[in-house]
Amino acid sequence: MGMALRGALRVTLISVVASLLVTMAVLPAMGAQLTEIAFVMCVAAPLLIALPISYRSFRQKEQILAAHDELAKAHRELAVAHAALAETARRDSLTGLFNRGAFLQRLEATCRAAQTPPAVLLMIDADNFKAINDRFGHLVGDKALVSMADAMRSVLGDRATIGRIGGEEFAVILHGTSGSHAIDITERLRKRIASISLPAGGDRTVALSISIGAAKITPASSATTVMRIADEKLYDAKNGGRNRAAFQGIGIIEAVA
Repeated sequence: MGMALRGALRVTLISVVASLLVTMAVLPAMGAQLTEIAFVMCVAAPLLIALPISYRSFRQKEQILAAHDELAKAHRELAVAHAALAETARRDSLTGLFNRGAFLQRLEATCRAAQTPPAVLLMIDADNFKAINDRFGHLVGDKALVSMADAMRSVLGDRATIGRIGGEEFAVILHGTSGSHAIDITERLRKRIASISLPAGGDRTVALSISIGAAKITPASSATTVMRIADEKLYDAKNGGRNRAAFQGIGIIEAVA
């Protein structure tokens, strides 16, 4: 039995009882008696009137509640879809890392909050990447970028914000670290990527390496300034022989295999 019918029966029963009580109270006061016809009318009238009207009312309430539930479900699904779409819009389609716009937003937020934990910006460039594309093709080049992105996620984990900000250029915010610890993390990342031997068809393989420029994120930093310094350090690493890192205030960290 549906909820609407149960509700309608309850209302009808109350109506029948109320009708009988009123009739039994009024008729004696008028000098009349409760006859069989009067009794039937007291029962029949609520059945004919209260039952269908109350059933319709309860049924409409059920439909409204069901529609409200469906609407709430649709809103939840829309919110999930919107969040997924927003997340997709923040991601680089090839590597799954943050794209340039999303990364810069996080860098600006980190600079604004730099009064508390220390942080370091790494600008990373794949060495000789044009030669990889020219010699092995763009498909292998794409695989190289994905392999480097995977290595960054593997080495850096949740303690870093990682983005692909250009063709073969990446950027990383190392949160809550500085000094020798940042150098250690950077070196582990460089060695991890240098260890990759990427299949390129047949018996050919591609050796990968990166150059890294590092700049401190301080309370006085702006996103523009810290990126400029990290870029300068990146060029120092490139000019110093590639496959190495250069740190603000320290200089080039010589690559150790």
